[in-house]
Amino acid sequence: MSAEGPQEARGPGSTMTRHFGSAREVGMSERFSDRSRLWEHVPFAVVVLVTALGLLRIAMHAWREGSVWLSLALLLAAGMRAVLASDQVGLLAVRSRTVDMVLYGGFGLLLLAVALTIVGGPLAF
Repeated sequence: MSAEGPQEARGPGSTMTRHFGSAREVGMSERFSDRSRLWEHVPFAVVVLVTALGLLRIAMHAWREGSVWLSLALLLAAGMRAVLASDQVGLLAVRSRTVDMVLYGGFGLLLLAVALTIVGGPLAF
């Protein structure tokens, strides 16, 4: 055994972590065994899906309807940020709860106002 110690025994997909001053090897299955952590990314995934729907509608030349879907995605993000705990919102938690709610909600309302007030495009659901 060399001076490096446990680093020699590291296999592919494992990393060295330090807990309370001691080094221990953690394999891939141990790092990703907590399936409950996946649930914290569901709100972000829902917002991404609504955003993708809006971008798809914009690409199909229904830009007003697509803009409404984008604004709904932002308003949905603001609502989820307001209702869910900070450890449940995943990547939606960028800043403090108040700042996130104000920015997501403000941009969502602004985009919705623009989409609904500019004339010259279809808005059929």
